[in-house]
Amino acid sequence: MGARGVVVGGAVLLVLAGGAVAADRVAVGVAERRAVAEVGADARVVGTPEVQINGFPFLTQLLGRSLSDVSGSVDGLTLTDLDLTDVTVEAHGVALAAPVTAAEVDVVGTVPVGSLEQLVRDRLGLEVTLTTVGGELVVAGQLVGLPVVAHLVPRVEAGAIRVDVSAVELDGLTIDQEVLPGDLAARLGALSLPVDGLPAGLALTGASVVADGVRLTAAGTDVVVDAALGGR
Repeated sequence: MGARGVVVGGAVLLVLAGGAVAADRVAVGVAERRAVAEVGADARVVGTPEVQINGFPFLTQLLGRSLSDVSGSVDGLTLTDLDLTDVTVEAHGVALAAPVTAAEVDVVGTVPVGSLEQLVRDRLGLEVTLTTVGGELVVAGQLVGLPVVAHLVPRVEAGAIRVDVSAVELDGLTIDQEVLPGDLAARLGALSLPVDGLPAGLALTGASVVADGVRLTAAGTDVVVDAALGGR
């Protein structure tokens, strides 16, 4: 083959490769839009979901019925007793069979201050306000006619958000929580906010205070992907 033939042959290969890449990208786009429609149809999902199928080529993964990496996000997601906002999902080793499962899944979402405040009110039996300050939850209310403030640090234990009391103030003075009137000290120490409704295989792994609430992380293996993202 002459030099011209080599050039022409190379050009043909480039065109064919470009066409294959274009077809692959079209296919992944169709699959992503279909996934968005499925997830968005769930009543628990707030806002328009985003789904991104990573890895190349997609068609080879599709033929093998397994996707290496899928990421997604939704503006909000309603669990049994909690509303989560700014939810993101990372799924690895996604097996394309019914139900669609993933070998590994990581989920992150925020429980907003408003939801936490109502739960804390219900658990303590007091009319309180809840704010976030310096990485802590600050609960403020009235006790025996005096302002009381408790600083709480969340943690995860047995599938629930538990808290450690870092400081208590009564009428502006820092006191030992054990001298609080009634059983408030016991109620604060026992404060537990269960996080129910996570898909099977997912478990809470962390809780940290952010400006607009508590940021939760969850991880698991062999998880149903559409359930993790709020789909059916």
